[in-house]
Amino acid sequence: MTKTILQLTTALALVTMAGAAQAADCKITVGLVMELTGPAGEYGQAGAKSVEMAFRDINAAGGVRGCDLATDTRDSQSQGNIAVDAATQLVQVKKVPVIIGGIISSVSIPILTSVTAPAKIVQVSPASSSPTLTAIGRDGKTNGIFFRTITSDALQGVAAAKYAIDKGFKKLSIIHVNNDFGVNMVAEFSRAYKALGGTIV
Repeated sequence: MTKTILQLTTALALVTMAGAAQAADCKITVGLVMELTGPAGEYGQAGAKSVEMAFRDINAAGGVRGCDLATDTRDSQSQGNIAVDAATQLVQVKKVPVIIGGIISSVSIPILTSVTAPAKIVQVSPASSSPTLTAIGRDGKTNGIFFRTITSDALQGVAAAKYAIDKGFKKLSIIHVNNDFGVNMVAEFSRAYKALGGTIV
């Protein structure tokens, strides 16, 4: 499912840009900023491999308007400032038309606000679920060119709360990771869980 969504999103994002590539060597290079190392390294490596798999399938099927897709991959080291530097080089020096990344919201958000939105470059995140991204889009600060292939924590938290109540868990404690994902998920889950009559101790 993730592979299919990524293929579709990337192809749609690139289809209007393929004409320019045909005049050159008919290859479109996409910037990939992933958490290959650091706390989110395991997820970033899986994400990078998924993109490579999707691109191989797209190229095997004829590419985008006959042009092959390639990646220029950079390691964000799971840090927002390093991700911004990597994305800046990809956009300003390498002139990539699309950035895929990051996996975690604390990487995707600074890329969006500091690099892709100001430059009006398409950005696709496979897994950033922070409600902050929804708010940025609602405020018109993404230039309409940020996409993610995962639901917001706001929806995931509500679904998890309903599942817990449906299973009869009327009282529980929460242990979470202290990062953007963990904090947002706890907030959204707690709000929905309490509204459904649950108690958090």
